[in-house]
Amino acid sequence: MTYDIALLRAVLRLARTATPAKLGALAELAGGSPAHVRASCARLVEHGLLTWRDAREVRLTLPGLALAAATAPPSRSRARAKRLPRRRRAAGLVRAPRAAA
Repeated sequence: MTYDIALLRAVLRLARTATPAKLGALAELAGGSPAHVRASCARLVEHGLLTWRDAREVRLTLPGLALAAATAPPSRSRARAKRLPRRRRAAGLVRAPRAAA
């Protein structure tokens, strides 16, 4: 199943660049043979995570997109982002409790 997740990530990577997810490109990105890619795509189609566009190209379905995005590593910009300092409360904005009458 880990190869299937790697394949979903590869399809997502290609989709982000508007490149068709053909079997040859997926074999290069996911690091497998075209036979392994075809078998993995068939399993993912059975589970409803991919659809065949034609004999050599696949597309992500909405559940496949969600799974690929959830398993993708965090983006570089998010990892490099600095944490902002916490704001201090302004004095005098909180009312003092009233005295009992």
